[in-house]
Amino acid sequence: MAVSYIPKDVYAICTFQTDGAPRKFVPTRSEISVIYSKDRPLLTIDDRNIDKQFPCKSPKNAMWSFLAFGAGLIVGAALLATGPVGWLIVGAVAATSIGLGVYHATQCLSQMYRLLK
Repeated sequence: MAVSYIPKDVYAICTFQTDGAPRKFVPTRSEISVIYSKDRPLLTIDDRNIDKQFPCKSPKNAMWSFLAFGAGLIVGAALLATGPVGWLIVGAVAATSIGLGVYHATQCLSQMYRLLK
């Protein structure tokens, strides 16, 4: 049977991207028997804690996000139906949204890069 080990202080990221900062795995066992180096133990499946909890998405936030998305689709359809003026508004909103998304993604990546250095 194979056994998997992870060195202490390895970073984990949230799969739902609710937080831009990674967290470190920390040992939770009372006795550590496998050592990677002098002061860095290897963590096993029994060590499941991280140094600080990730913020979680609540079902209420997910519901409101879904409703806001639906409302946005309805408003977008109404603007497209108004002709070229609506097309310009939709284009400007789309360009702004894409720009903000790229900006925030680069901020998260640069923060993760600094933490991993």
